[in-house]
Amino acid sequence: MTITEWNEMYSDSFMFSLTNEERRYFALDPIAQQAESLTFVRSEGMLHTRVTVFFDGDFIVKVINETIGGNGNLIWKRCYEEYDTKLLTDHRQMLLPLTSRGKPKKLTASNINAVTPFGCRLYVDIRTNSLHSFSEVNLLNLRASKRFPLGEHELISNIRTEEDFRSFVNHYIATCQEGYFDKLQAFKDAPRTTVKYKPGDVFRIDYDRTQYCYGIITGTLKQLRSMADLPKSHTFFHLMTVPIMVRLYHLITDDPNLTVEKLADIPLDEVTICSDNDIIWGTHPIIGHKNLTPDDLYFKLYCTLKTHYTGRFTLEGCSMNVEWGFSYTTLTYDQMSDKLKSQLDCFPFSCNGVCTWVDPDFTSSGDSAHNFLHPKNSELRAEVFSCLGLPADTSFDQFAKKFGGLTLQEIVSKTK
Repeated sequence: MTITEWNEMYSDSFMFSLTNEERRYFALDPIAQQAESLTFVRSEGMLHTRVTVFFDGDFIVKVINETIGGNGNLIWKRCYEEYDTKLLTDHRQMLLPLTSRGKPKKLTASNINAVTPFGCRLYVDIRTNSLHSFSEVNLLNLRASKRFPLGEHELISNIRTEEDFRSFVNHYIATCQEGYFDKLQAFKDAPRTTVKYKPGDVFRIDYDRTQYCYGIITGTLKQLRSMADLPKSHTFFHLMTVPIMVRLYHLITDDPNLTVEKLADIPLDEVTICSDNDIIWGTHPIIGHKNLTPDDLYFKLYCTLKTHYTGRFTLEGCSMNVEWGFSYTTLTYDQMSDKLKSQLDCFPFSCNGVCTWVDPDFTSSGDSAHNFLHPKNSELRAEVFSCLGLPADTSFDQFAKKFGGLTLQEIVSKTK
């Protein structure tokens, strides 16, 4: 696709327009009135991207990436990305290296975008296909590995058009409170830090621009894997990144100074397995530590169905792994009751794996649909327990003693 074809098919204007005053609210530098620019267009299958770079002399100071996914008038993906940077070129022909060890590279969109931005990055992603529609807006400091808490989750999730985006921007700017730009500047100037953490650490999350929530690390997968001799099919061995287990306190507050003691009586939500990025890079600061107790721990009850493929999936001849913390057993086809086989017919046998970041909106939903402890799965859980010869109200510790796992107190002791 050429630049002319892009302009004719879509527009010669930017997908989403921002004024320089609006850019200030998203930690973006202004575009000079007479700024010179260079545009690239490339296509990969049904993905078409326009890249516009802005110059200050021989320096590239801003990049705007626009991606459209679709076939003709049927568009299912629209992404707008704007970030500030500072890349020196040789008369705008070659991209010069950042260090003396590098070599000049041809000035292409790929080579420009391969360098982590030196400034902040605003990213708007809108998906509108028949199966799944969603929208997200993120403001990132990639060099410091930090996200700014924009909030406005409901408003952002409903963005589908440029008019929707304009409504979000107008509302966002109108609702910024005193001290907003101080917080934004601190985010923009944040250095990259590395934080040591351990189970029992309590951390604070910026829920949005003015509200906060808190969470606790209840375990690290590295440590949990070493506590017992588990089969390689166990969930603990099939999770990407550096996973940690976190539980959020059931609280959203405007108080950024709560202590571990003040959180003691606040109930905890379900556990979620997340990448440790938000903790290790200091996005969510650790505000204290507590010695874990059995009540702080929560493990989801997972069942993984094994089937034989004969042109279609069928329960016949299958077995099902049942996993709860360190306890692990297999329920064979012959052990399954007719009622259980019927219940399992349409059950989604998978879990969401590892969340990319520790986010209160992600952890509130998590993968509860796959958790047999969730109230809506109570009848299914009771039937699984019945087939295993257990009462419906079997506790975690009772299950552990039956199948050779670790009790909650034993896990706490090994964590210490």
